[in-house]
Amino acid sequence: MLNIFRQNVFLSIAAAGILLLAIAFVTGYWIYRWRKEKEKMLKITWGPLIDERNLLRTLIDNMPDSIYIKDTESRFIIANKNVAIIMGASSPAELVGKMDFDYYSKDLAQQFYDDEQQIIKTGISIISKDEPGLDEKGNRIDKSTTKVPFHNSNGEIVGIVGIGRDITKLKNIEKELRRKTEILQETNKLLAERQQEIEEKSEELQAYAEDLERVNSELEKLNITKDKLFSIIAHDLKNPFHAIIGFSEMLSGEYNRMDDQQKLGLIELINTSSESAYNLLENLLQWARAQTDRVQYQPEKVDMHGLVEDVIKFHKALAEKKRIVINSEIKPSTFALADKNMINTVVCNLMSNAIKFTKTNGNVLISANENGKNLQIVVADNGIGIDNENLEKLFRIDRYYSTSGTQGEMGTGLGLVICREFIEKNGGSIYVESDAGKGSRFIFSLPKNDHKA
Repeated sequence: MLNIFRQNVFLSIAAAGILLLAIAFVTGYWIYRWRKEKEKMLKITWGPLIDERNLLRTLIDNMPDSIYIKDTESRFIIANKNVAIIMGASSPAELVGKMDFDYYSKDLAQQFYDDEQQIIKTGISIISKDEPGLDEKGNRIDKSTTKVPFHNSNGEIVGIVGIGRDITKLKNIEKELRRKTEILQETNKLLAERQQEIEEKSEELQAYAEDLERVNSELEKLNITKDKLFSIIAHDLKNPFHAIIGFSEMLSGEYNRMDDQQKLGLIELINTSSESAYNLLENLLQWARAQTDRVQYQPEKVDMHGLVEDVIKFHKALAEKKRIVINSEIKPSTFALADKNMINTVVCNLMSNAIKFTKTNGNVLISANENGKNLQIVVADNGIGIDNENLEKLFRIDRYYSTSGTQGEMGTGLGLVICREFIEKNGGSIYVESDAGKGSRFIFSLPKNDHKA
């Protein structure tokens, strides 16, 4: 019985042991599974952060610049390998809690410390400051340093972030460039002195050339003027007098055999030729005075309304012969700043031309309008006009252009040359718009005089 009891006890103990082993195995297996799952979750959760931190660490450690973070006491919190090498530390971790005073000379360390404390105090960054530093061999170098305040999540300044770059090579290049620049400047100075001598000689030669060109130009103008004058005297001035002499001889010789109508016709022809000769002589005198600078420019306040009305009255008889209507749209109190005699000559010439080249029962209109600081006067007619080929010949003494009026009135083109010279003397300009067969618009400008009387 005792043996049976012992055998049963042994079996019970063995069964209990096996059960405990099974429980332990199952428990261990689930603990193992739990740990694996936990590691997997940790890897999923923190893996990217760990990878990112390692990546960032690798990045800053392999940069040639010195990168570091310090606390408010200017103690290192983080630094890259470049900082550790320069400081002579075995690793960046050795720098944590240390200050520049532990590695640099007192003067350098104090300068760095003062800058960092000023940033922490004011929050104002230091950007690309040139300052001294050390290389990995302890030699003095030139550095470009940027330091900015480091804020926590509450926006409080808890330190500074610094980046330093060795710019010694750049500084040496700058020094070499300055040295070469000084040499170049000295060379340029010598060249400038030589250049000045050459320019002085060149200016003398240029002055001689300009004098020759001016003399040649004046001679050319004199030749053109002489040729034009001879042409006028030989042809244009002679023709009216030939007509006067011929008509007067006919009137004298045939007077008793002519009726009153014939006599009146010859008298009118003599009168027309006399007026043509007079106008031509008047233009010649005006032109000659202008060429010799004997026409004095005396600007004054000119009443353009009154001046044009006087010119219209002067030409009234001539216009009535051709039954031409002359109207002025220039309002009273329209003033220009000009030489009254010159402008009177201009308006007379333009009015005479308008009547000459307008057919019987035609119209001539004078108007004015303001254009900025200038006053524009327009003399328009509905006469025979001018073709494009001849427009460019107007106002020029070197390009002869003359044509007869609608009733055979003669001209030389000299009046328009005088108009241009007088208008330009008064600070204005003159031009023409014309269509052959439709009429012409002569437009000239003068400075306004806004001070009403």
